[in-house]
Amino acid sequence: MLSININYDSQDTNKGNNGQLKDVAGVNGSPVSVMPGFPDLEDQFNQMGITHIRLHDIYGVGDLDNGAIPGIGGNNDQMIPNVPANEVSRARNFIASFSNARTIYPNAAIGMSQGNYDLAFSNSNYEITDDYIRRIMNNNASVNPQGINREVLFRIGRTIDGGPDLPANFDIYVTLVATLVQRYSAQLNMSGIPRKVAYWEIWNEPDLPFFWNSSDPSRYYDFYSKIAWKIKEIDPSAKVGGAGVAAGYNPGSAYLDGLLSFCRSNNAPLDFLSWHYYANTTSDPQNIIDIGNNIQNSLQRYGFGNAESICTEWNSSPQASVNVFTKVQSAQNASYIASSLIYMQSTKVDRAYYYRGDALTFGLFNDEPNPVDRRYKSFCTYAAQAFAMFNQLKQTPNLLVTSDTFTTGVSVLAGKSGNVVKILVANYRTDRSLSQPNVPPSNGRLYQQHYVDSGREIAQMTDDWTVQHYFGGKNPATLQNNDVVNRQPLARQIPNNAELTPRSRNYSQSSGGVTLNISNLSRNIVSLETRRLTEGADLSGILPPIIQNVSFTKNGSTCVITDPGAIESSVTLYTLSLGNTPTNPNNPNNPVNPNNPNNPNDPVNPGGGSTGTRLKFTVTGINTFFETIYFPWEQIPSSFYVQQGGRYDLVFHVDGANIQSFNGATPGAPFTAVAHAWGGPGTRQMAMWVEFTQSGNLRSMLQNNPAGLDMYFGGSYRQRYTIEMQLEYRSYWQR
Repeated sequence: MLSININYDSQDTNKGNNGQLKDVAGVNGSPVSVMPGFPDLEDQFNQMGITHIRLHDIYGVGDLDNGAIPGIGGNNDQMIPNVPANEVSRARNFIASFSNARTIYPNAAIGMSQGNYDLAFSNSNYEITDDYIRRIMNNNASVNPQGINREVLFRIGRTIDGGPDLPANFDIYVTLVATLVQRYSAQLNMSGIPRKVAYWEIWNEPDLPFFWNSSDPSRYYDFYSKIAWKIKEIDPSAKVGGAGVAAGYNPGSAYLDGLLSFCRSNNAPLDFLSWHYYANTTSDPQNIIDIGNNIQNSLQRYGFGNAESICTEWNSSPQASVNVFTKVQSAQNASYIASSLIYMQSTKVDRAYYYRGDALTFGLFNDEPNPVDRRYKSFCTYAAQAFAMFNQLKQTPNLLVTSDTFTTGVSVLAGKSGNVVKILVANYRTDRSLSQPNVPPSNGRLYQQHYVDSGREIAQMTDDWTVQHYFGGKNPATLQNNDVVNRQPLARQIPNNAELTPRSRNYSQSSGGVTLNISNLSRNIVSLETRRLTEGADLSGILPPIIQNVSFTKNGSTCVITDPGAIESSVTLYTLSLGNTPTNPNNPNNPVNPNNPNNPNDPVNPGGGSTGTRLKFTVTGINTFFETIYFPWEQIPSSFYVQQGGRYDLVFHVDGANIQSFNGATPGAPFTAVAHAWGGPGTRQMAMWVEFTQSGNLRSMLQNNPAGLDMYFGGSYRQRYTIEMQLEYRSYWQR
């Protein structure tokens, strides 16, 4: 078992952003379905805590001049492996025509080839991209109780298979981009988006000829500088960068060091350098540190030390196959993901965007039944749970010093804020088979995936819902595309100069779980909550269920958590809730009761014996109109006692539904409840008196006998609701 030391009193300024957690859990894709056959995932994205979206490979959305040809290029094969064999040909045609129809400038290619600005701008189709960015940023309030405001990074270019040849006229292309910058950064009334697009990435993977068909890097430098200057002219505060190279680790390369050298020599603006990393050659998450360090060295060498380093694509594999699609959604890859996000805190990675976040191939969601109860669909995958668990650390962003685990399979990140400490532990063994397309999953079973619904031609998709949802209100039968050009033979690819190797590990130290030693913890511990994802575990929620059999001991100011269950291919999140009072030195497991400080067995009453102290709880659910709202016993401090006859004020505030009526306490509840303040049916807040019918430890009382309140809700059926409850003490409690 691996012993890990965590210093509660020492902030680690060598991690994150000077000791503050970096938000590196962005994704490519969209919470709004990008194509028929794939689900909307706004609720899931919000529950994952995703705040950054790269607008890339959304099949026409954000694309200036797509010219996809069915079956040409082969990259749309990442969509095809999940399609039934008898539908493949139709699906190829549909994917190309659907992407082309949603392109912003459907005549850009022919207009540029003829040097005709008016032709290039003709039949401009902004509405679809407007609508997607609005929905991504507006973030439907009914499924967004945390009030997440998303930020979009706009990738200038084309969706995969949209055409490899360079724009025929750079000057016309710059003018097309300028119109989008006006629309999405400078004059938001043109698009109706709530806040501007702040980041603009110029092209995608120009080091690969099937994205940028040239072996002459100077062509890209010219293209980049023209666009970067134009963006800065329109919005000086916008952040511009490139090149989104496929080979993120390539010291001295033309599209990393060469671009930096060009920008320095020509005084071209560059606010960030972007790059990609797929781990198919090593399957080692620690390689992200090697890449980040190399990027930082290059930025400093060319005078761009203040520029950001952004990984705009990453995953364990870029190789499309049904085997890979299952493996990237597995618990094994979840431990790879969590390890990578943790290691990004230790190197120059300012932002990162996983490829991809939705239900398409390589994505975080599938069509699989819940492994615990196969009568129901899974809410998410283990990979999605890894993102949600990492984003829980945003609640405790002050990173703590931890012992070095780099020579083991364990990665650990600990943070604190207020009375809470959260510790994320990922246990991953480097395994090349994770990334190899021809190697099936270890258990031989493939997850069920969503796949494109190509049952209708584009011109037939004219019902009101489809027109609004996928085409921004435009009738797709009227959308024409003339951006397909005669493609040139692919240029020679510039070779990569370097190759990463996996780092050595001693897995014997980490294969048997972990012991966490949290030192300098002077306050009492109210509770420990442990959540863990492993293969075969429950997938009914974005966070794994709470594990009951992990406990802690406290010896003086050190808390020890011993967890043999934190084994390989698992991710575990520990949450310690601390009390406000110092530890009782005579009994470290109990806090000091100020009313009886000499009794080591006497815990403090969290109510403090005074009116006005509150506890806060949060409950979520799906509205089926009649609901039993159970007290979340796991959120109640373990040292809290109630007295028979004690009266408390309970305030309900509901988001996502409204209160129609209230029946009182559930049968057998150790309390009665009477509403004393309510605005009537349709309101979202209610206050009631709760009077306890017995004395005892409330947490244990409710854990052994689940009890709550019977409520009738209005609003939208099957809509997720969130209830915030405040329990205020109105009785002086004495033992």
